[in-house]
Amino acid sequence: NVWACLRTIDSFGIQHVDVVIDSGKYKGKAAISQKRGMRTAMGSAQWLTLRNYLSTDNAVTDLKQKGYRILASDLNPNSKDIRDLDWTSD
Repeated sequence: NVWACLRTIDSFGIQHVDVVIDSGKYKGKAAISQKRGMRTAMGSAQWLTLRNYLSTDNAVTDLKQKGYRILASDLNPNSKDIRDLDWTSD
């Protein structure tokens, strides 16, 4: 969930975070869970600079135009540990 990710990002000392959340899609119990998660993560989120995108396409396009490298997480046997990534490479 995004809020757990924000806490992890904060623990790595990362300042700027771009997220894709269309809050209009959350209804009923999902909206309540989102709000609970938000409150739980607010301790971390208050120190982060967050930018929200409404779609993944918008986020990737904007970030690539700004020269950012796009990384994604995937849990499979061939995945790399985040601590083993070369953050200086292009």
